[in-house]
Amino acid sequence: MSVEALVPHLKRVRRVGRNRLVACCPAHPDRGPSLSVAEGDDGRILIHCFAGCAPLAVLEAVGLDFAALFPERDPDDVGRRAGWRSAVARDARQRTEAIPPRTALIAIHADATEAAVIVSDVAEGRRTAESARADLWTLAGRIAAALSMTEGRRGHA
Repeated sequence: MSVEALVPHLKRVRRVGRNRLVACCPAHPDRGPSLSVAEGDDGRILIHCFAGCAPLAVLEAVGLDFAALFPERDPDDVGRRAGWRSAVARDARQRTEAIPPRTALIAIHADATEAAVIVSDVAEGRRTAESARADLWTLAGRIAAALSMTEGRRGHA
């Protein structure tokens, strides 16, 4: 989802920058725009109500859940920045050279965030444990692959 996709759900929307807007918070009676919505560099949607509404309350008020805040994932290259390929063995074009540790951390962060969303979906009953298990193992494999791709760069920051 993008910031633009949220606009139809909000009232009194005003753009305050590139991929950033303010609007009335749908979770409480709001007379002035108190909700800030922005799109991060990694495609995640960031929401903050300055009146104190929890992000989940804001999302529920417009009929969405936390998954809506994250970009749609390409199953072969989940959450990776441009130029970084996942460690899926079936990808014949996979990069095999070492990657900088920061790039690996960015990829690991995206996978850990996705894992948190999966666990939350199971806890909320939106997904079964069986359907989540395979995805969590896939994420664990990608995290291990990201770590192993930095092995040749030890001592380099």
